Amino acid sequence: MVDSEMSNTIELRSSIAAKKFGRYLLLAVLALLLVLACLGLGVLTLKDVVEQVTAMEAEQPLSRFEVFNEAIDKVEKDVAEQYAQHTQKMEAGTILEMNVKFNTIYNMAHENEQAFTRLIKRFQSGMYQLASRTRGSGEWFDYYKKDVESLHERSVSRSSKLIRYTKHNAASNEQR
Repeated sequence: MVDSEMSNTIELRSSIAAKKFGRYLLLAVLALLLVLACLGLGVLTLKDVVEQVTAMEAEQPLSRFEVFNEAIDKVEKDVAEQYAQHTQKMEAGTILEMNVKFNTIYNMAHENEQAFTRLIKRFQSGMYQLASRTRGSGEWFDYYKKDVESLHERSVSRSSKLIRYTKHNAASNEQR
């Protein structure tokens, strides 16, 4: 009976070992297939890279002259498109509407600049009157007088530039 129990345990152990071996063999085959698939994918990728590098080497690099000519052609094309758009606006008359709107805004800016100039002059006058009524205030008046005069001069300069532009724009419109 001891022999039969031993043979049962040996048979049982053998069958367990055979099952484990079968599982491990299956896992090894699957792992081998996975490694072969990765290797095949790597070979295909390497082939594509080699083809791309070969194609890049076969292409002749563009000379600076050709690159410059391409850039000039692009600019000429863009200018032609812009000119066509401008001509279309001129023919439709919409550009004149924009010019009228621009002149309106420009005139408003000129009026605002003149109002600012008057404000600065009145501020300076009020500052002088206040300084003359307060003892010892001549120092701060002289200090701030330079800043206020600078503001006034810049305002007058902007106003005169606006006037010159308006006159120039009116003269160029009359010539057309």
